[in-house]
Amino acid sequence: MQNRANSLGNSNVLNLANRISQNGAAYPHLTADHYSQLRQQELAIELTQKLQVSLEIEDIINMLLLQIRKLVPVDGISYEYLPLNLSFATPVEGKHKACYQLDLEKEELGLISFSRRMRFEEEELASIESLMACLLYPLRNSLKYHAALLAATTDPLTGTGNRKALDEALSHEVNLAYRNDTPLSVVMFDFDHFKQLNDNYGHQFGDQVLKEMVQEIKTVIRKTDLLFRYGGEEFMLLMHKTSLENAAAVANKIRNHIADSVIQFDKESIKVSVSVGVASLKRGDISSSLINRADRAMYQAKELGRNRVCTEVQH
Repeated sequence: MQNRANSLGNSNVLNLANRISQNGAAYPHLTADHYSQLRQQELAIELTQKLQVSLEIEDIINMLLLQIRKLVPVDGISYEYLPLNLSFATPVEGKHKACYQLDLEKEELGLISFSRRMRFEEEELASIESLMACLLYPLRNSLKYHAALLAATTDPLTGTGNRKALDEALSHEVNLAYRNDTPLSVVMFDFDHFKQLNDNYGHQFGDQVLKEMVQEIKTVIRKTDLLFRYGGEEFMLLMHKTSLENAAAVANKIRNHIADSVIQFDKESIKVSVSVGVASLKRGDISSSLINRADRAMYQAKELGRNRVCTEVQH
């Protein structure tokens, strides 16, 4: 019966399952197991078709959940893929979980978990797994899509956002700040005497400085703050819902943290510093005017002796 159902084609399998559901008495030779298998086939075909319409992780995980709920009571679902820092979870989470490490052709695709208040029975897990099989290829395509997007907006050396990502994020944050009437501040910083560091120790050391100091900066800032490489040894931090004074306080923490750090290179212990400029959004600002004021404040910090923070108030 299983082989015959497969040979009928997708639309006929769907119709047959519907007919069995509505007229079970007409098919006395079909057991509950047969019907369950046909129902799973029907839902798998529906899911496969639905998964073709989106490359967004949240969309396809939600599609899977909705389809699984037609077979098995499930309260919540979560998914994470650490290489791209992707995660998604429904608001509701149950006490009992069924977790799966997803992979396809030796390629890891992340971790997915289902939860609910009651334990999962083996038959229910089998039903969940039958539909999860439909997820693997669409999920891999989605991950490749997101990896390409990330590569296009990420600085390959430091892992921060690149200039393209900065332009898009700043435009979005400016519009959001105006719409919600919330503060927005930018912090621009430049590593002092960076050309001299490159000349004395080589560009490999310069690269090491940028990579290590970016990691140090990330230990100071909030998860909601956005860090970008503006160009060369210049970086910019976007801080939404942050006043000029609070942004300046964070800037000083960054400056102190970097000044206290020691970089080991070729048996030498080397210290670096940054000059920092801070500006906050004013009525009538556009992205470029906000950046220009932060840039001017940063160069004032350099003129005043480097390794310091200046805000636009000092102009």
